Amino acid sequence: MSAIGLMARSMVSLRPKGIVSAHLCLAVVIAWMSLMRPVLCDSGVLHRSDGDRLLDSRGAVGIDGVDGVFGPGLGENDGDAGDVGSPRFRRALSQEKVSLLSSSFVLKGDATHNQAMVHWTGENSSVILILTKYYHGDSSKVLESSLWRSSDYGTTYSKLNLMPGTTIVVSNFYICPINKKKVILVSSSINERDQMLFISTDEGSSFQRQPLSFTAETLLFHPKEEDKVLAYCKEGKLYVSTDLGRKWTLMQERVTKDRIYWSVAGVDVDPDLVHMEMQDTSGGYLYVTCLIQNCSDKMVTAQFLGKIDHNSLSVQDDYIFVKVTTGNRTKHYVSYRRNEFVQMRFPKYALPKASYVVAECSPNFTVTQICFTAKKNMPAIVTSASTLQC
Repeated sequence: MSAIGLMARSMVSLRPKGIVSAHLCLAVVIAWMSLMRPVLCDSGVLHRSDGDRLLDSRGAVGIDGVDGVFGPGLGENDGDAGDVGSPRFRRALSQEKVSLLSSSFVLKGDATHNQAMVHWTGENSSVILILTKYYHGDSSKVLESSLWRSSDYGTTYSKLNLMPGTTIVVSNFYICPINKKKVILVSSSINERDQMLFISTDEGSSFQRQPLSFTAETLLFHPKEEDKVLAYCKEGKLYVSTDLGRKWTLMQERVTKDRIYWSVAGVDVDPDLVHMEMQDTSGGYLYVTCLIQNCSDKMVTAQFLGKIDHNSLSVQDDYIFVKVTTGNRTKHYVSYRRNEFVQMRFPKYALPKASYVVAECSPNFTVTQICFTAKKNMPAIVTSASTLQC
């Protein structure tokens, strides 16, 4: 029978290999090692797979049958000995005695579901939420879903009925990063006519239904203020709520999906500031900021002079990156701690059309870029120091 491991921390999906069982069987494996902290996990998305192997949310194969341990972060770079994702931690597992507590529970009636979203705070909480759903790839829609809740670390689960007598499809759920008791489910009626949220402040013990006048595609919690949420809908509209999704205000239109960022504490002055990439009336794209209280076209502030490439805005802590292409020439710009943008200078062997990915930003003025050289498309790692040159 297939198993879905619950030790996951990111929202990355794995492609299903097939359906072989009549029910989903969820297995919880929690590992502790003497003299070290317990393994913690957050929300994750996992797909069912054939065979006996357990997969984590990044596709790494868990240690199944070797020391009997399945944990997060396998295959990541080396780090401190206390880092559960480091090779040093894994080496320590083979040297130290490990105690395992495991349980499994069959989620009956979800035979066709091919995705499972798992949330366990790991912060002295025994509550685990699991959203199983049937995602139809051709239509890119969730056609069926079930929400399960455990209050005993996954020993038993109860299937939640959000609206008795009405079939509800839950497409996603979001957890407040600073108060994980607060949960928002993005839902709709089976015919998608009625859009709604289900809001909980007690880890899913109870939910309050909140009708929506728009179709929410993604939500983004404020990193420091637990009741402030941004909602992006497919039409490119951006909404904001300051009361945990009960009331919504349209902020802006023509906004680029996944290019929306809350203010960064310690860098941006106003916590209500939002960074976004938006399309202007001529069809070009701009990097702008505005406050959630007033984000009309007259109140947005262009932070980069001129147009930028579509999907190029990236806000990462102290740094902001944009890209500008003119003809066949692409220029990359960076701003440090909200100062003026400067052009990034790359090695001579980097092709003008090479692909650059911001891999890491650290507080000591270091920016790491991954680019592709002119020689057989071999990857190169380029590091920038305080001069912000590559």
